Amino acid sequence: MSRPDGLSEDELLAHVRGETDSETAARIEAQADADPALRAELEMMAGLRCALALGDGAAEGGWDRLAAEIERTKPANQPNRPVWRIAAMFLGAVVLVQGTFLIVGGGSEDGPLYRTVSETPADATLAVTFASETTAAEIEALLRSAGANIVDGPSALGFYRLVFVDAAAREAAQTALETSPFVEIVAEE
Repeated sequence: MSRPDGLSEDELLAHVRGETDSETAARIEAQADADPALRAELEMMAGLRCALALGDGAAEGGWDRLAAEIERTKPANQPNRPVWRIAAMFLGAVVLVQGTFLIVGGGSEDGPLYRTVSETPADATLAVTFASETTAAEIEALLRSAGANIVDGPSALGFYRLVFVDAAAREAAQTALETSPFVEIVAEE
């Protein structure tokens, strides 16, 4: 890079290091006396030289301090792994026991251990629609008095599927549902 004063960066660095001959050193000092910007640049280079000379030890000490700080804070950043491992193993065992119980069964051979919502007894269902102004509390009270449970619905047409314990309970509840002001339609399925 060319400079307006005709000096090169290499010459200035060599002068700061004390590696120039006496003629070049005198020429650089004479120009620095005449140019305050050149004097400031030479002083900055001398300051950098000192900082870089100290820098090897300072940088190494800085790295050592940083590494020591990382090691000191490392355990605080990591969770206590043995506790999590024990909890994970315990929860895994619980899931396995529950899965085995559902698949193998609980020892009762009377029927299935569970039943899907869509699986209903064939003779004990009705489809109903409730009046639009009927509240959830009124529906709940009506179903409780009729001995019915909702197992499906509402469908696209607004029908709810009700299930009863047996066909006799369905027959008894059907007349009560048909006369109820909360029910609009009762249909056999």
